[in-house]
Amino acid sequence: MDYIIECSNLNYRMTYKEIRRLACDYGSCSVNFPVAGLITILQELIGYRALYKNLTLGKPENTSLFRATVFNKTNVMEFFDNYERALKSWKFTADRVYNIDETGESPVVHTPNIVAQTGTKQVGVRGTMITVCMIINSVSNTVPTVVILPRARLHDSLMLGVPPGSMGLVNSPHSSWITGPVFLKILECVKKHTRSSKEDHIILLMDNHESHCTLVSILYAR
Repeated sequence: MDYIIECSNLNYRMTYKEIRRLACDYGSCSVNFPVAGLITILQELIGYRALYKNLTLGKPENTSLFRATVFNKTNVMEFFDNYERALKSWKFTADRVYNIDETGESPVVHTPNIVAQTGTKQVGVRGTMITVCMIINSVSNTVPTVVILPRARLHDSLMLGVPPGSMGLVNSPHSSWITGPVFLKILECVKKHTRSSKEDHIILLMDNHESHCTLVSILYAR
């Protein structure tokens, strides 16, 4: 309950499904955690609103409306208040403050117009979307780009033309979406290139995509 509230205060509000997944992950990875305890957690989550009076289940607004209304003074000041407390917690310098974000890209470029017989339909080639993850710090130093491909296995030929030092990852033959296990590998890449440690922390700013909030990623970051 405390963790859910803490995440909510940091604008990482979790869905009912994500809370259940965290509980399952916690139960399955804990050596001293009995199966009966996991069942109890799931039973409590089913009726957690009755058990924890200070939690409520709300429905968020649609993304387009949410993005149009979320950028207001109250939310912006709340973010910077949280950010200021985080900066003061370890006295971070600008080169230890990183931002990470993913975007979908198509490998197919726009084709030029062609001359053809009247009535002929031009069939374009539709490319499969790939995900590109970029990490940069406050003084413009970057961690090598991460490219997530819709493949079962990674081949060197798939990385031709990418920026030098880029890392290629695969999700599945049908999807390049970022997942929890993929994001963990990205965190490992960030740690390697920033040389972060418990003695030399970094701040990593990101959105609240569900792949960023898995238990394995939380424990690794700690």
